[in-house]
Amino acid sequence: MPDFDANGPLAVPDQLSPPRATPSPQAPSGDWLYEIKYHGHRLLARVLAGEVRLFHRDGEDWTAQLPAQVAAVTTLGLDNSWLDGELVALGKDGAPDFSALQNALQAQRTDELVYYLFDLPFLNGQDLRDHPLEARREQLRHLLANHRHSLLRFSDAFASREPQDILECAGILHIDELIAKRAGSHYLSERSPDWIKLDCEAATTPKPI
Repeated sequence: MPDFDANGPLAVPDQLSPPRATPSPQAPSGDWLYEIKYHGHRLLARVLAGEVRLFHRDGEDWTAQLPAQVAAVTTLGLDNSWLDGELVALGKDGAPDFSALQNALQAQRTDELVYYLFDLPFLNGQDLRDHPLEARREQLRHLLANHRHSLLRFSDAFASREPQDILECAGILHIDELIAKRAGSHYLSERSPDWIKLDCEAATTPKPI
């Protein structure tokens, strides 16, 4: 846990590991939020003392190769914060394209890569990790709505929380994977049963009787 300075704000950690999803062949029971599984690179943004740095989920510093995304996060006007999301290349049809993302990174043509944000573990010195998922996401939605940038987008959840409705919609949109997050869950730096990677094809395949 971060340390508290008696004479100052909460000390935000220099490093942060993100939650990782547990693979599942079937939709979970209970109350869950569902988001698209982007075919991108998990990316965390740290803002300390006004400096923005971007880290791959494994801790590698990607700041130097993503100057446009650094500039975009800077426009949010944050300090002592961490944001969690996914770096994505969008194809001509507007869908995430992992091959295009890899090509852009290798060619160092990263100015158009989009940073989809879906969580906010720290905000301006406040530790939000123990706040409910929905509360963290609402803070993030509000932040992005007030500081719009073409390279920053909020990762919306499906309006419905009924797995069958969502899987049918995923099939129509040709979405092969979803991320399900347990409603009310905390931000845990581990592979968590509260975050599930759902294989849509497996989940919709009839089970043998």
